[in-house]
Amino acid sequence: MPYIGCANGGSGIGLMKFNGISWVNATTLGLPTSYSSAFSMTIDSSNTLYVIYRDPVSSKASVMKLIAGTNSWTQVGLAEFSLGNIDSPSISIDKNNVPYVSYSDWGYEKRAVVMKYNGNNWTYVGSPGFSAGWANWLSMALDKNGNPFLTFDNGGAFAYGLNFNPDANVNSIICEGSTINFIGNGGTSYNWTGPNSYNSSSQTPFISNASANNDGIYSVTIASGSCTATNTLNVQVNPSPTLTATTTTTLLCQGNSVVLSANGTATYTWNTGSNTASISVSPTVTTTYSVLGTDNIGCIGLATITQSVDLCQSFKDLNTDINDLLIYPNPATNVLNIVTNNISSNVLIYNSIGSLIYNEIHFNSIKLDIKNLVKGIYFLELTNSENNITQKSKFVIE
Repeated sequence: MPYIGCANGGSGIGLMKFNGISWVNATTLGLPTSYSSAFSMTIDSSNTLYVIYRDPVSSKASVMKLIAGTNSWTQVGLAEFSLGNIDSPSISIDKNNVPYVSYSDWGYEKRAVVMKYNGNNWTYVGSPGFSAGWANWLSMALDKNGNPFLTFDNGGAFAYGLNFNPDANVNSIICEGSTINFIGNGGTSYNWTGPNSYNSSSQTPFISNASANNDGIYSVTIASGSCTATNTLNVQVNPSPTLTATTTTTLLCQGNSVVLSANGTATYTWNTGSNTASISVSPTVTTTYSVLGTDNIGCIGLATITQSVDLCQSFKDLNTDINDLLIYPNPATNVLNIVTNNISSNVLIYNSIGSLIYNEIHFNSIKLDIKNLVKGIYFLELTNSENNITQKSKFVIE
């Protein structure tokens, strides 16, 4: 349905619509009732009618809308939102039903201004007053991507056309050690500045190996011809998650299983292919395992753990011809039993680096309290007090 607006003989903005047969008066309740000679209107995809006009009292810009099916106009944003008096207003709607307006603003020496409504306020698109001279007879249109195109009489010298829709972005999730990627659009030159004296003239600059030192506000001045605009971006580098990996036993006897557990993130991926926080493994040799953990933000941490493996078998000294030496259990936890035919034995225990940690004489069968010893591999020597023959073995505490 077509609409037409006009200066209604000094009685405000007149509005008519075509009903298929003839032109009839449309709702004007809420529109100015005093003379306004500068206005423009458009309709969005939901049949909401928008009009920008020069206020008959202040001569500043105001926008009102008429929602389909209603009987009165309502204000869009603040009334009289322009800096100064306006001329040649124009209004367009993008594919998301966002209204854009353009006009010549006397507050900027009659230069061109483009603004859009963000749902709460009218905000500038690019720099206000961007035309080289004063602008007359402005006309604006938006392409399918929402980019505004503007034509106007540039100070009476020539007709001028501009398309200036600058913006800047940065990747939404930035993790410690990752790359910060900036992107500028809509201009022919870019000047980026930021913390730590950061500066770049690239359209798509980046910062590698990001850290907390890169946090802060980054600005980019985008220019195209005589038009310039400045955008700011707040960058926050998220720390890598603290990921830990533990084992239920530091030394595993060959043939047994052990549980490895990861903690500190939301999800886990082991180099075994498992995606659970805890896994059961049965390595036959000492093996290093790794796990990647991803937190709720999306940042990734790495942890590794080396699982030691031993045969855990006792042995006899090859130069010994006395009866067998038996120790049990092996691995042990609290108590180690030693069975020997010696009447008396000097018992020595060495830790894994060869330090002597126990030296006592025992008679007949022996029961040692080992609960205060740390987990690991130990070496045992029994020397027969009668013939000085030594028997050797090793045991594991877990």
